[in-house]
Amino acid sequence: MTRAPVDDPGATDAPARVGEPVGVDATLVDASGGGAAAAARSLPARWGTGAAADYPQLASVDPAHYVVEREIARGGMGRVVVARDRRLGRVVAVKELVADDAGLARRFEREARITARLQHPSIISVHEAGTWPSGEPFYAMRLVAGRSLEQAIADTTSYAERLALLPNVLAVADAMAYAHGEGVIHRDLKPANIVVGRFGETVVIDWGLVKELGVATPPAATSIGDRGSRSGHSAGGDTVVGDVIGTPAFMPPEQANGAAVDARADVYAIGAVLYNVLAGRAPFVGDTTAELLAAVHSGPPPRLRAVVPQVATELAAVVERAMARDPAARYPTALALAEDLRRFQTGQLVGAHRYSLRQLLARQLRQHRTAVAATTAAMVVAVTVGVVAIRRVVRAEGLAQRERAAAIANRGDAEDLMQFMLGELRGKLARLGKLDLLDDVARRAVAYYDRRGVDAAAGDLDKAVLARIGLGQVVRLRGDLPGALAEFRKAAALADQREAAHPDDVAAALSAERVRGEIAETLDSLGDLPAALASYRAANARLDALRAAAPADVELLAASAQFRSRTGAILKRQREFAAALEELQAALALAEALAGQAPSEGTDRLLLTIHGHLGDLRYAQDEPALALAEQRASLAIAEQRLALMPDAPSWMADVAVSYQDVGRALNLQGDHAAAVAAYRAGLTHIERAIAIEPANTHRLDTRAVLQENLGVALLAAGDRAGAAAEFTASAATWADLSARDPANLEWQRGRSMLANKLGDLRLADGDPAGALRAYGEALAIRQRLVATDPTNTEWRRNLFFCHYKLAKAHRAAGDLAQTAASFRAAAAIADAALAAHPADEGAADDAARTHAELGVALGDLRDRAGAVAELQAALALAEAMAARPGVKRAWATLVAELREELDGRAASTAPHR
Repeated sequence: MTRAPVDDPGATDAPARVGEPVGVDATLVDASGGGAAAAARSLPARWGTGAAADYPQLASVDPAHYVVEREIARGGMGRVVVARDRRLGRVVAVKELVADDAGLARRFEREARITARLQHPSIISVHEAGTWPSGEPFYAMRLVAGRSLEQAIADTTSYAERLALLPNVLAVADAMAYAHGEGVIHRDLKPANIVVGRFGETVVIDWGLVKELGVATPPAATSIGDRGSRSGHSAGGDTVVGDVIGTPAFMPPEQANGAAVDARADVYAIGAVLYNVLAGRAPFVGDTTAELLAAVHSGPPPRLRAVVPQVATELAAVVERAMARDPAARYPTALALAEDLRRFQTGQLVGAHRYSLRQLLARQLRQHRTAVAATTAAMVVAVTVGVVAIRRVVRAEGLAQRERAAAIANRGDAEDLMQFMLGELRGKLARLGKLDLLDDVARRAVAYYDRRGVDAAAGDLDKAVLARIGLGQVVRLRGDLPGALAEFRKAAALADQREAAHPDDVAAALSAERVRGEIAETLDSLGDLPAALASYRAANARLDALRAAAPADVELLAASAQFRSRTGAILKRQREFAAALEELQAALALAEALAGQAPSEGTDRLLLTIHGHLGDLRYAQDEPALALAEQRASLAIAEQRLALMPDAPSWMADVAVSYQDVGRALNLQGDHAAAVAAYRAGLTHIERAIAIEPANTHRLDTRAVLQENLGVALLAAGDRAGAAAEFTASAATWADLSARDPANLEWQRGRSMLANKLGDLRLADGDPAGALRAYGEALAIRQRLVATDPTNTEWRRNLFFCHYKLAKAHRAAGDLAQTAASFRAAAAIADAALAAHPADEGAADDAARTHAELGVALGDLRDRAGAVAELQAALALAEAMAARPGVKRAWATLVAELREELDGRAASTAPHR
């Protein structure tokens, strides 16, 4: 607040009686506020610590002591002005009575004396009280530069900003605890009567309705700043007088009924203020005082979490207890309320809230999030306790009647616990490589719903869908993709049932499409790209229809962007480049619209993912410059977000992954030195993230991939020793991950890839025996993977490469029989892949070249008929592909090479190398 210029001190004989009425933009604070109540009570009685002071009448004061600057508030009986105290050279707020009424004068004087008695930093302090020579009473107070809590709430734009006002509410509760200890209640607590100072002060003002407990109170009168003093406010913010005193939107039912009240009325009002802060609106709203009073009489306000779902359950419980309609059910004192708020702020258990097992376990995990060993131990305890709780409910039917009743009574807690364990806890365990702990939980959760069925009216469908999704995700991460697909399809059936029961519920429809997204993702992992693509396209069509009906729904917008991005990625892998570009550009437009409407971390991460897919597509289209531009756009987003959140390990990891993508792009362009620099920058960031979260396996996974890619770039740059060091380091990281969770098949696959790369190096260095050992290690891992899921086309292609590489190593070692055997095994896998996907150029290339290599190997073994047969098979494949329109590979060149090889075989029966 900027104060108006002060007039010449000698130019005014008395406080001005006119001024420019404005809203309360400045009111009441001075740092000289008083001692504790105990200290006040210890003073000599003659000093007058109570309402009955040594001077029963207020002394007359010369108005020339004050120079008025402006009026800042006016009500039915008085006004407040800003003035300069000429004696001490300080600016104060002066409240004075303007109504000519002896009863109001007595009440005004009583307010001044009681307020002056309250010496607390969050209660306005009185510097002087007296009467003007004309007889009107006044008192001077410290001036607080700031704004009302009402205005502070109105200035916020989000729940997070309102939550930051919680300390102000706690300060009010502390102040009221002090006042109640002095035997005084306020009776008109509301955001308009709380000042938030510029320097963190919180001050309760306007004690016009103050009441001393056990002391008869004069008839109520309107206080300054009450009804009629402000324009543009609903009746909810106005003080009313008569039989009902206070502000309807913030007063308890007994006060609205005109009954006598005690300190618990202020407790209720503090709860109502907290409600207003958290919800951004008063507990009760109405156009008139009568409407508000009727609302207060009719029942409690809307539940806070129904108005603002993101409110913490503990805070909602504090509000509900403070605002209980029965005074006996409220906090017994303002001090008890303040202590619960303080406990919430410091992360302790709140007395007003009944904690479920899930909440207690979740709190335990959060409190130990920086201690790896403690976190792991807490998770093990969480799973153990959770399994016991879930098991007890699952087998409730077999218990004795009394035990069964108890188990069913705890069913809600057990179901809540299931959702927590299959949601938040699942992610934590996956990062620690302890996902196996949840196998039993997930299966028991599903068995529970399978056994007792679901009640749509009771919301069981939602919980059953989440349980199935949770189980599917656990099973998928454990490597059982067919099992995961089965669970997701069961979840989809339940989600469809839920949507059919609530056809107009956008959330139900969105839930169903998200399940279909899980199905598509799993089909993609299984290598069934056409089925995955069909699932994503069906979801996209449905989401488009939902967005047409609800264009402002940000969740629909986010889901659409994500699904179209995945659709484009699959189309790119199928080499349908034009369609892929169309989908990815549509995804980018949706994500950019989302960023404009609801910017968030998630939106930024979605944008950088889409740019990454576009970069991959541009490389597949032989447009390296455009590809690099997309990857750098992705990196820029990650670096900007990290600049905003410099200590966030998740964004350190995203920057690392973005550098990896840039490095890969540079390496493909042939700029190996720049690629090495990018990979090293990525490793620097991921090492920072690992230092913060050493047990986070996702970070270790990223480091392993960066080390591998750095090795590839170093090898391309001619640094064989550096490449070997990075490949060895990457292999060690994969081995560490695999040891943490041997059942994690993706980590096993990572081990196999590095074993193959080390084999490549050893073979190139003239060490075929070392290469055979490395390739053999990779082969053993990949054979286990394929045995786990024979339908996984990606894993089968990985196995194909193992056999192919082993054949090369056997040839270098001079073992011709094993060379042919390995090429034959590779050819069998390639033929099966081509039969399953006859339009896939990559599969055709694998098959043609492997049959050609097998033909050469058989020729080396002097099997001329076998060699010719294999070469002819390779030629037939190459000729068929070369005849197709739009093919990208150099099929004509391969056809020419194979014909030349066959001509040579026909001319000679000698072994051909």
